[in-house]
Amino acid sequence: MIIIRPFKPADMVDIAVQLGQQALGEAEAVTLAQGHDYAAHGPAVSMTRGTDGPLLCLAGLRQTHGHYATAWCVMADGKGHDFVAITRACRTLLNFHPHYTRVDTLVHVDFEAGHRWAQMLGFEPAHVLRHAAPDGGDMMLYELKRKAQE
Repeated sequence: MIIIRPFKPADMVDIAVQLGQQALGEAEAVTLAQGHDYAAHGPAVSMTRGTDGPLLCLAGLRQTHGHYATAWCVMADGKGHDFVAITRACRTLLNFHPHYTRVDTLVHVDFEAGHRWAQMLGFEPAHVLRHAAPDGGDMMLYELKRKAQE
């Protein structure tokens, strides 16, 4: 069972980043400073296995302005059978903030599992951003667009 709790910036340095994100240089962006930035600019959660278990996932929405945010996520190795629950929790996070009429996210073009997961969450591929990845590679911009709330 996963436990969802408020995100703490220190979680960024406590999570064992999954190999897929490490191999693409994304682990270099997982810093305490980045954690403070995420905490200051939008809703975010941390997920653990049980009350005292390891961190499995950090996820949030970094607000650009009142109706636009960028979804971010750091996954841990060893999430295994918790992946379905993590996916549901991330969908809930997205759905709990319907005032964001546009949400985007970035996935390294070489990270196939990331592409599948972004699409599972309802994102659609939009553009390739050349040389935008920490390793100098390309990133795919995915977007989720919703109608404004009446």
